[in-house]
Amino acid sequence: MNVIRNKAILAVLPLLVSLALPVMAQTATTTVATKAPVNSLGLNEKGKTCSRKLGMCGKGRFEGGTGGFKADRGNGHRFFHRSMFSSLRGENALTDSQLEKMALIKNGERAQAQPKVSDLISTERQLKDQLSKPDADKSQILSLQAQINGDRDALSNLKLNTKLQEMDLLTGQQKQELRHDSLKRTVEFGRG
Repeated sequence: MNVIRNKAILAVLPLLVSLALPVMAQTATTTVATKAPVNSLGLNEKGKTCSRKLGMCGKGRFEGGTGGFKADRGNGHRFFHRSMFSSLRGENALTDSQLEKMALIKNGERAQAQPKVSDLISTERQLKDQLSKPDADKSQILSLQAQINGDRDALSNLKLNTKLQEMDLLTGQQKQELRHDSLKRTVEFGRG
């Protein structure tokens, strides 16, 4: 029964595709997105952060609230991006020098994390390969898992050290505002 239904669907599929292609081509050529210009710090002309590298600048921006923006990943799924420092506004907003130093810290973190991430991925593949073998060696599997755990711990510590370095750049007043915002989110939404 399912085979007959599948054959019928496959027979009609080329017709549906041939009808849909002209409509898709027409809609693709009529909509052109324009993006706001971004300076070297990743800020648009309004001083709001903009992630041009991910293609999210100007798409469904979220104004107001505690900061951040809604964006489309390109496949129809929307998500809300919120930086740890997006609630700092007005007199407590991050200065250009703070942003530049944070960018240097982030770039250094990414440079340190890249080889660890690739090693982690490679080790996880080796573990999956070992687990799929009929004559799997238990000691080798456990050593691979220990290596994976070590890599994850190293990445976690690197991320925490980066956050601590970023917090060291903030003034006391900025730290107080972040703490207030965290407590406010905990009370209102149950998360910090």
